[in-house]
Amino acid sequence: MKRSASPTTGTACSISSQAKAKRGVAIVMTLEPMPDLDEDDGASGRLPASTPAATSAAPASCGATLLSGASGRRYHRLEGKPRKALDETFARLGDHPLGDLAILPVLADSAVRTYRVDDGKAVAACVMNGDRAASTTFLALLAKGAVLVVSDAFVLEKPKKRVFATMMSKANPAELEATLRKRLTELEKAQGDPVVLPSELMSAAKAWEAWWAKQAG
Repeated sequence: MKRSASPTTGTACSISSQAKAKRGVAIVMTLEPMPDLDEDDGASGRLPASTPAATSAAPASCGATLLSGASGRRYHRLEGKPRKALDETFARLGDHPLGDLAILPVLADSAVRTYRVDDGKAVAACVMNGDRAASTTFLALLAKGAVLVVSDAFVLEKPKKRVFATMMSKANPAELEATLRKRLTELEKAQGDPVVLPSELMSAAKAWEAWWAKQAG
């Protein structure tokens, strides 16, 4: 009895004979699992489920909550390490250290070293990158609800929200503070006197939150 070839065997033989005769084209396809994409094809920029968001983790030495702000912002006291060179830089301006903050989730895993200017009319916030200040921002509050910001990082002025800002990308703390005082003098008539801030870490937290609440609102 003559055995008939199975469909699989027949197909293989057919392809082999066609190839020897140099006729036709064989296309071989394989199946692989399709990636699990979001409905918007990944455009939302969401992180994979296995990767925790960077903003979810607090610094290891994060302490008591000082202030809870809008949109889930939280301000914690940090037991920061000594920063002698930075403290000396601000001491030459007559400014005094207030301590370190963790500002979550805005600056997760970062320490923010804070200072109060000698007359209490502003605070400085230095976002630390290891042992150096990655950015320095001076913040002042005015009696009629305005916030003045002078920073070597990117900031936007929004007069309609009473956020007055100056960016000085290559300025040192002395130059930043001098510009802040000049702008305070210019703004006082329309925005009221600068608020004198108590010499405590909470002052820095409240000043930062006032700024972020206005620019994000």
